[in-house]
Amino acid sequence: DNLLLTSSYQNALDAKAKWVMKSGASYSYNLDNLQVDAVKMGRTEQRSQARAVFVRSFEGNNSLAIGTEGHFAKYDLMIDNSSLKDEKKSNFSKTDSYGALFIESDFYLTRKLAGRVGLRSEYSSLASGFNVAPRFSLAYKTGTYSQVSVAGGKFYQTPDYQYYFYNKDLQFENATHAVLNYQLIRNKRTFRVEGYYKKYENLVREYPGQVGYFDANPRRFPSGKADNSGYGFAQGIDLFFRDSKTVNNGDIWFNYSYCDSKRLFGNYLTEAQPTFVSNHNLNVVYKHFIAKPMMTVSATYSFTSGRPYYNPNNPRFLAERTPNVHNTSIWVNYLTNIKGNFMVVYLSVDNILGTPNIYNYNYSADGKTRIAVRPAANRTILLGTYITISKKKVLPQDMQKN
Repeated sequence: DNLLLTSSYQNALDAKAKWVMKSGASYSYNLDNLQVDAVKMGRTEQRSQARAVFVRSFEGNNSLAIGTEGHFAKYDLMIDNSSLKDEKKSNFSKTDSYGALFIESDFYLTRKLAGRVGLRSEYSSLASGFNVAPRFSLAYKTGTYSQVSVAGGKFYQTPDYQYYFYNKDLQFENATHAVLNYQLIRNKRTFRVEGYYKKYENLVREYPGQVGYFDANPRRFPSGKADNSGYGFAQGIDLFFRDSKTVNNGDIWFNYSYCDSKRLFGNYLTEAQPTFVSNHNLNVVYKHFIAKPMMTVSATYSFTSGRPYYNPNNPRFLAERTPNVHNTSIWVNYLTNIKGNFMVVYLSVDNILGTPNIYNYNYSADGKTRIAVRPAANRTILLGTYITISKKKVLPQDMQKN
């Protein structure tokens, strides 16, 4: 069961809109019911969030943003569908109060050189401390249609709350990012190439009681000793090309990414490529707009190279790869209105060719039996509608006029 409530509000604070306030709040609830043999288990997560940003605009497209945000999260683990509230088991309920303050400025040094600098400070009651994260970016126009940019900064996150049931002194995990980007936009065509390097530090690392034991179950409950001695890196390149010019009413784009990453974290036995990282990813998308009737037809081909998986029979840790994943999908969107309200009727067919993709392999305890992890269905068909009920109506014919 899950529930999400969200709202946002923004308003100019003066007649000339030099000061603008943007704010939002949300509440989410999630319940997972699990069963292991005859034992029923479950976990709930509740999170309340609020955020407010005040933006001051200056001449020359310069601006200053000052903001704050706060989260309150409550986590509960349950057995037999009853919350563990007695004194002996009270550590199976955790709360985290998280707060942040940040300031960010966009500025132009010259007509060709623009920048952004920011500073963010965060507090987490689970991590029991503060952090300070500086970030920056600079962009330089190399020509009328092109620019090169560089960005970097520090990023933090609180470890998974489940680690705090047995390890109360874990600190923030952090990463340092460096990004170099070149972009060319001309004649309804976009080309972008981006290289990046990310260094991970203070990652949570587990020390199971049995030496050399690795539990590949992603839903495992970490009950052993853990500290912040983990580390790793990710580096790669992204290529993007989009063409909205060549085909009339058509739009095509290509995106390829290469990622090389290794980490020693969680219950990993040694530094290795994570099971969620694939080295090669490719997406080819074509979208075509039909004026009468107002329809959009899209097709996508996605390729993902094999990811590492754990084979207990192989002495090399995470040395094997799953098969490559191929997916060809189509979408059809029909725009209309019902009683003056905007309406979209959509049809999607995921993996239209029915390719039998394999995402992972699970092994039995003795390592003799292997079960492939596949999608619930090789092909998925979805038919639905989306209706916007609003006094400020924007109808398909208005969009066509614009």
